[in-house]
Amino acid sequence: MKLLKIVSILLFTTLALYACKKEAGTGGTNTITGKVFATDFNKEYTKIQGEYYIPDYRVYIVYGTENSMYDDDFDTDYNGAYEFNYLRKGTYTIYTYSIDTVEKNYQKLVPIKQTVEITGKNEVIVLPDFKIFTE
Repeated sequence: MKLLKIVSILLFTTLALYACKKEAGTGGTNTITGKVFATDFNKEYTKIQGEYYIPDYRVYIVYGTENSMYDDDFDTDYNGAYEFNYLRKGTYTIYTYSIDTVEKNYQKLVPIKQTVEITGKNEVIVLPDFKIFTE
């Protein structure tokens, strides 16, 4: 009887600890921030018309490594900056889209990704600029 009680307590404790394990996502004290820098081409993609930090451009975040769909998004501010707040420890993929200039398929958008690992608390991670092409 005493052995059953000890096993039950150990099982309950193990399950309780496993249930408390938090995955990547919201509910923490960390921040990921960065900017999106655009190079604007003419219609023929032969001349650069401007380069600037782009406002109102969508940036996405994926929590963890098990998911392929985005969990949240953010439109850049007037300075081209984005910020994802209140994140827990874990792995995050931040991405946005750019016109495909490699294959010269200017109608196609391709994702540009950066992956980051948060390991502590109260971290502010500043990612390198996303460099995108627009028309």
